Parts: sequence; structure tokens; C-alpha cells
Amino acid sequence: EDKKEKSLLLTILMILSLSGDQMTEEKLWEHLRLLGLEKDSKHKVFGDPNTVVNKFVRQRYLQKIPKKSESGRIWLFQPGENALDEIDQISLNEAISKKLQKGENIQEVIELE
Repeated sequence: EDKKEKSLLLTILMILSLSGDQMTEEKLWEHLRLLGLEKDSKHKVFGDPNTVVNKFVRQRYLQKIPKKSESGRIWLFQPGENALDEIDQISLNEAISKKLQKGENIQEVIELE
């Protein structure tokens, strides 16, 4: 697996972790937009970011769960079984804490530029 894709996956898992391990698709893309990733736009590093996110779902690193809402069906993202099996939550929390303590720019951390 590509190092940059793995960085993106870890970033998404960090975002989910900070949000109680669950987030709507719309909210996830709001956060990813802050990193320069648009759902339907080509990115110079990842190509189509939506394709990469869907790849993580197929690989079971993320779960995409349909849920009924007042405005119709929405999608919720949660960490998938492979993420839960392969990525230690304590290590993920420590990585988040270190990045926040250093005041690092998340865009630099995940090497988007």
C-alpha cells in the first residue's frame, strides 16, 4: 500500500477518533476539504480522493453505514474491522496527542504537498 494513502487513512482515522469514532460522510468531506481534498475533484497526489476513500471501505479499514434521516438516507463513516485489528487505539491517540502538542500543521504531517 502506498505510503501517502496510508497517511491519508491514518488522518481519516484520527478525525474519526476525535469525533467519537463516527461521522457523517458530509462532515468527513468538510474536514478533508480543509486538507485540499475535494470529493469530486482530482488531487495531484491521490487522484480522485473519493476513489481512495472507497478503496479503504473495500479493504475494511473504514465502514460506510447507511442511516435514515429526516432528509433521506445519509452515510456514516466508522473505523472498519481491519483498522481496529491492525491499528492500536492507544498508539493512534498518542499520535494525535503528539501532533496537537507540537502544534504541527496537519497538512504537513500527512505530506499532501
